[in-house]
Amino acid sequence: MKSSFVAKNRVFLRLCSNVARFCGLLLLFFVGLVVALPVFMAVSGATETSMLKQSFGLQMGLRLLTFVLAGLLLLALAEFVRYVMEDQGEPRWILRHADKILYVYAVLITVASARVLVQMWRRPTTAGSGSGFDNLIPVVLIAIPAVAYPLILVGLGITLRRILPIIRESKTLV
Repeated sequence: MKSSFVAKNRVFLRLCSNVARFCGLLLLFFVGLVVALPVFMAVSGATETSMLKQSFGLQMGLRLLTFVLAGLLLLALAEFVRYVMEDQGEPRWILRHADKILYVYAVLITVASARVLVQMWRRPTTAGSGSGFDNLIPVVLIAIPAVAYPLILVGLGITLRRILPIIRESKTLV
């Protein structure tokens, strides 16, 4: 038995699901283009291999992984909305493993933020630039989201893992 919210907003929920699916696939498509284009250019001889190595540094790899994970999360969101709207059926693979995607995303954010914090901490200060608190402000502004985002993502992963069996059970009730 469906809730009244799902029944009243079926068209809107279907639109949200389709938009999330489109945006997720678009992100994954563009990541594929970003990875494939330099490789094709190197194979054709249009660019030097040193430029290719520079374009795929650690920072670019982290950004590409972020886009891949965001695309997968958008696909999982689309599947979650579809799963809530359907009467019967099991969640698809992407929705069953969305909590693991959230955990990987949280680890990625933690590693990237720790890398930035270490670089900022090691940055030399100029003599006479003021008190030591001048360097502390940027570190705090990076450290707060570096702690908050992974905690939010892990909380969402735990919630999703716990709510899917509840939704499955509610679909079997008459």
